[in-house]
Amino acid sequence: MINKKLSYLMLITVIGVMASCKKESLTTYDNDKTGSSIYFKQLDQSTNYRSISFGYVEPFKKDSIVNFIVTVTGKVYDHDREYKLEIADSSTMVAGVDYDLLNTRTAIKAGKIADTLRIKLHRNVKMASDSLSLYLSVKPNEHFTNNLEYREKTVAGEKVKLYYNWVKLSVDDIVGAPYFWDITKNANAKNYIGYLGSYSALKFQLCIQRFKWDVATVTKTTYMPSPTLAVAWGNNLKAYLDYMSWLNTPIYEADGVTLMKAGTFAK
Repeated sequence: MINKKLSYLMLITVIGVMASCKKESLTTYDNDKTGSSIYFKQLDQSTNYRSISFGYVEPFKKDSIVNFIVTVTGKVYDHDREYKLEIADSSTMVAGVDYDLLNTRTAIKAGKIADTLRIKLHRNVKMASDSLSLYLSVKPNEHFTNNLEYREKTVAGEKVKLYYNWVKLSVDDIVGAPYFWDITKNANAKNYIGYLGSYSALKFQLCIQRFKWDVATVTKTTYMPSPTLAVAWGNNLKAYLDYMSWLNTPIYEADGVTLMKAGTFAK
């Protein structure tokens, strides 16, 4: 009888603990006490910087649109809430010349907790020689706070602060070999040069078209194609260039004299 009572008491205790844990896990964000904090939603980035290069896109493309997601904590409201967006004086991009902000107003719409900032970049000659920058920040106002300031993230074994209330956008039109193809930065590039041949902007554009490369992916410093891909790309490139020469329509480099060639490993 005593064992039965003891078992019953233990069961009641366990149920009580589980109930208290469940209640605690349901605690929600108290918007009235702390205010609604506004911030940039940086998804898979480890820094506050985003870099765009026109150097890797076709010459006829004269502009590009970049999106930044601005989001807020707390509940939704039944009315629009305007937020304060500030462009820092240290920015070297000029509004109306290098970029346009496409949003007619900056506000979190009724029933929403996020807004998309749309920035149209204009390709111009300045970008061919230097990188231009745009610093964006969201500031507190009567609707929002900056209580959500930063979080720490471990990158390459070191802790860095990822700030939520500002971002830097860098834009250029400088053509250069991506990391995996650049022998001056990557010792393993010789393997890719063996199949693709020496880098050139025209060859890079051809590879984008033929192999459906995603420019944002292949230009990352962390991107290293597999050996299998390098062999496939090199052989395909050689076959295509040979075929075009057989048709008496050979592909030349930018000087109009040098024949475009695949690497010596390509078959």
